[in-house]
Amino acid sequence: MINSRKFPLLRWLLSPFPCHPLRLPATMTVTATRARTETHQAPQQVIMPEVYRQACGDCHMAYPAALLPHRSWVALLDGLDDHFGTVVALDAQQAKDVATYLGECAADRTGGN
Repeated sequence: MINSRKFPLLRWLLSPFPCHPLRLPATMTVTATRARTETHQAPQQVIMPEVYRQACGDCHMAYPAALLPHRSWVALLDGLDDHFGTVVALDAQQAKDVATYLGECAADRTGGN
């Protein structure tokens, strides 16, 4: 048995107050419903392109595109000549591939936000 005097937070969590945030009043019941699996689709797994992983991941973590909305990625790509004090040089095909990945998989395009 855990000694609640040594763990004041535990004592507070186990306190008998009726309006305690972790306890339900005796008259309240909780019911769970099962999700309809036939309408649920698993999120598509997007594989990060190697060109993006190399171009961005050489200096820092290659952030998943779903972390930012499309407009933020566009602003970042427009400023590659001064990307946080560094010049990022991509050829035309690399820039196109990176922009395509970030544009199609941005948070506001994939439901990430």
